[in-house]
Amino acid sequence: MKVQEREKARSLRTAGKSVKEIAKELRVSRGSVSRWVMDIVLTKQQKKVLSDRMGMKNSYEARVAGSRANKTKCLSLRKKCQEMGRVKARARNPDYIAGCMLYWSEGHRKNNKNMVHMCNSDPNILKLFLKFLFNFFNVKKKEVLFCVNHYDDIVPLEDAESYWMNQLGLTKDNRRKGCVNNLSKYSFKKRSSSLKYGTCHLRVHRTDVLQEIYGSIQEYGHFENPEWLG
Repeated sequence: MKVQEREKARSLRTAGKSVKEIAKELRVSRGSVSRWVMDIVLTKQQKKVLSDRMGMKNSYEARVAGSRANKTKCLSLRKKCQEMGRVKARARNPDYIAGCMLYWSEGHRKNNKNMVHMCNSDPNILKLFLKFLFNFFNVKKKEVLFCVNHYDDIVPLEDAESYWMNQLGLTKDNRRKGCVNNLSKYSFKKRSSSLKYGTCHLRVHRTDVLQEIYGSIQEYGHFENPEWLG
């Protein structure tokens, strides 16, 4: 995280600056600024100043109202998908149960609402999960993205990526930029890990698929709105 930029952004927001103005001044994205300052509540006077500066057509109040309406709409869609997931769960298909349990234990869930994301060093686990996505959610292979995270003191990144492509039946079209870890100077250039090809991240940017999985997990676990749903 850009700590200095975050603190400066919060200071500017407290002073009544708009997200757009802060992003321009700090040369960061509006999305980053929004996350950094989302808990800061502006005073009525600050809101009025922003509205006057933007004009009635693009007023602060209008933006806030639009944001709230969009948030409500998105929440409704997620709930609808979760209910569809509950229906699928009640069919008690063993292969479907296995896929959901796999995501519950290995998938990225915290603060994640829109992207199916799993990382693992075992290709068999990832192959099983891909089969689950293909068979039960009609996910297309072109929708699957992968990237590799590893140390390249044994094999270079290109070889690691080729290994994962061969194991998972993916191509260069599915590949995204990988990450090569640097050995800490305190490790004396020795690794305790023996993962020759590192770990592979699988991602599918499908809100409906992720939320159906979430709904199924809730049905199997007999609970409502876990903390990781956000």
